[in-house]
Amino acid sequence: MPWVVLSLLVGTVPPVVEPSRGRFGAFLDRAKASAPSVDPDRVKASALLQRRSLADCEAAVELLERALRRTPDDASLCLECATALNAVMRQRTHSNTLHITRMLDTAESKRVWAQHGPRALALAQKAKAARPTDPEALLAYCDAFFFANSVKVTLTLNPEP
Repeated sequence: MPWVVLSLLVGTVPPVVEPSRGRFGAFLDRAKASAPSVDPDRVKASALLQRRSLADCEAAVELLERALRRTPDDASLCLECATALNAVMRQRTHSNTLHITRMLDTAESKRVWAQHGPRALALAQKAKAARPTDPEALLAYCDAFFFANSVKVTLTLNPEP
């Protein structure tokens, strides 16, 4: 408070100076500047994928594709999007499992695999290349490979001799 008395006597006000935060304050400022921001599209997509309905998975794919346009080389984002695409294909084609009474490689299933399979495979390959020891990346790659190639093969229940 002596500066207040002094300023009244002299008729001037001293300049306002921010107190120094020291080295720790400078460290926090650098950390905030370099911290990755959370992508709101990824957060929304993650919440949608927890519910796992077809509509939610399709909405998550749209959000993740939009995020990929901003950061196309993010391996974890590629993995998330490939996983979401695999979920869409799995739900729309009943997992492409083999059944004794009927085949699931219908024209509609083939359209789904042709539409989403190559994109899921490309994303899964990118994720697997960046994370070669990650079992989730390998699983996404296997699923995507299976769906992308299911459109190329036709099985029949009763092949002619």
